[in-house]
Amino acid sequence: MTLPYFCYFPKDMGYKTMHLTLSEFGAYNRLLSLCWTTVGCTIPNDITWIARKCLCRSEQDIAVIQSILDEFFTIKKGRYFNKRLSEEYDKSNTKHKARVDAGKMGGYAKSMKSNNKSSSKAIAKTKQSPSNHNHNHTHNHNQIININFIPKELNKNTKTYKLIEKHMTNDELELQLEKFISYHTEKQTKSIDFNRQWRAWLQNNVQWKIEKIGDKTNVKHNTIKLKEISDQRRSRRGALLEQYKASGLA
Repeated sequence: MTLPYFCYFPKDMGYKTMHLTLSEFGAYNRLLSLCWTTVGCTIPNDITWIARKCLCRSEQDIAVIQSILDEFFTIKKGRYFNKRLSEEYDKSNTKHKARVDAGKMGGYAKSMKSNNKSSSKAIAKTKQSPSNHNHNHTHNHNQIININFIPKELNKNTKTYKLIEKHMTNDELELQLEKFISYHTEKQTKSIDFNRQWRAWLQNNVQWKIEKIGDKTNVKHNTIKLKEISDQRRSRRGALLEQYKASGLA
């Protein structure tokens, strides 16, 4: 299993692909994505299968795909793979397994703590009184975020809740939660309170949004503008489809 995204290194990519045309560069990126989302990060040595997956519309498209395969991919046991991409694939699998194992250990420790809570309190009382307890030691409960992290429900009387209610939709909130988890998962952040960091993340995002797009009047204007752009794009796609049909390509 891999993450639904992979690391992108613009400098490395630019250095290795500077000589490619725009269509060749697009083909290269599409092949990388196809490999990443295929089990084992490899694809079969079958140009017909690859061309169909890459939505090739002409013999020229297929020729571009083949040239990229020949230059940047290697065949092993009847399958194409890209060396650098395979290395990143193995790294992501290793990190993912470590996060899963850490999550399991965290859940086990929590259940043990809950089961032993009452007995631990009784033992502590008999062994030592509060006045004699030594507070020179430190308590370290830092944990790595779990990929299934679910933040606590926001209190409706808090500043954060009021900001979210006014400036964010439910879809935007879900997207920010996904970004928050992905960010701290990738960074392997350790924290004693991810809920507090989540609230700070939301406040910063709303503040950035307000500074960028201003008040609700501007938001409404931007929404109308985005709809106009979407309509124009759909119109262009329709014209392009008619052109393909006339050429016998669709």
